[in-house]
Amino acid sequence: MSASAPLVTLTDPLSLAAEAYRTLRMNLQFADGRDEFPRSVLLTSVGEPDHTAITAANLGIALAQVGHHVIVVDANLRGPSLHELFGAENDSGLGTLLTSDEISPESVLRPTTVDGLSLLAAGPAVERPPDMLGSRRMDTILEALASAADIVLLACPRVMAMTDAAALASKVEGVVLVTVSGKTHRDGARAAIQRLRRMRANILGAVLTDVPRHYIENQYSADMGTS
Repeated sequence: MSASAPLVTLTDPLSLAAEAYRTLRMNLQFADGRDEFPRSVLLTSVGEPDHTAITAANLGIALAQVGHHVIVVDANLRGPSLHELFGAENDSGLGTLLTSDEISPESVLRPTTVDGLSLLAAGPAVERPPDMLGSRRMDTILEALASAADIVLLACPRVMAMTDAAALASKVEGVVLVTVSGKTHRDGARAAIQRLRRMRANILGAVLTDVPRHYIENQYSADMGTS
């Protein structure tokens, strides 16, 4: 998977990168040994560069393209970027919901150009993001989102630099660790997994992003039995 064209599942759906996101969709469906997709999935990363938002956006699109109603949530309250990927405003969103129990999630959801895919932007900054994300109010928000969609995807900051992902890890049905080709070190990935396990996270697997194009093409040729 590559970050050169952020929403490749939309702009180049026949590419190998778009096919990789469809493969991720299928693998997550069977990750727990059952033929159904987890209702809520947290995507977090090990370190820089952080491709979590791009991965969440493309996975959300791939799921919506086969008929799922998906909500993609920008849970990166410190450096949000999902709204930029979808060309949306960031004046309201998750931060709004966390600081006011009088506003319903439906009122701040934003439609996207993809049928069946909605965005909950990060919204205004909040104080002490880990405390807010680990709060009972967050539990209520997740319950409301889950009742309004088939699948909720949350993009969160990297797990080792901040405690935001750890605060959310036990609140979702599964966690996916996003790694970067040539950047993520094995020891860092192991430490991230250990931290998530201490939070009783259900780790579904890992995604390798920013893979060189020639490697993907060579792998695809090998799978197809060509030279």
